[in-house]
Amino acid sequence: MDRCIYSGTGKRLAPERTYRTRLSGHNFTHQLLDSFSGVEKELCIHNAAEILPVLEKNANVLAVFQGHHHPGNYSFRNGIHYWTMKAMIEGSLPENNSYAIVEIDPELNIAIDGYYNCEDLDLLYKR
Repeated sequence: MDRCIYSGTGKRLAPERTYRTRLSGHNFTHQLLDSFSGVEKELCIHNAAEILPVLEKNANVLAVFQGHHHPGNYSFRNGIHYWTMKAMIEGSLPENNSYAIVEIDPELNIAIDGYYNCEDLDLLYKR
C-alpha cells in the first residue's frame, strides 16, 4: 500500500511504502494535542482539532507522547493514549530531573518506567 507523508501545512512531502502490521504508530510532540482533556488551550497545538481526526482514523496510532505542560497529564480518547511527561526544568538537577524509559509489549500495552519526578505508568491497550 502506498501513502504520502504530509507536513503540518497539509503539503505532500514524500511517498512512503507501508505494509499492514501489528506495529503501532506513535507521535512525539512538544506542545499538546489533547485539547479535549481540559488543559489550557494555549498549551496545545493551535490546529489540534484538525490533527486529532487524522490520528484517530489511523488504526495504527497507539499513543501521543508530549510535553509543554509542566505538571504532566494523561488522557485517552478513541483508542489513543495521550501522555504528557512532567517537566524537568522546575529546579536544580538532579533532584528535579524527569525522564522515562517506555516499552511496548507484544500485546501493545505501554509501560512507562519513570525516573526522578516522572512517575511509572502502565497504559493498557484498548481498541
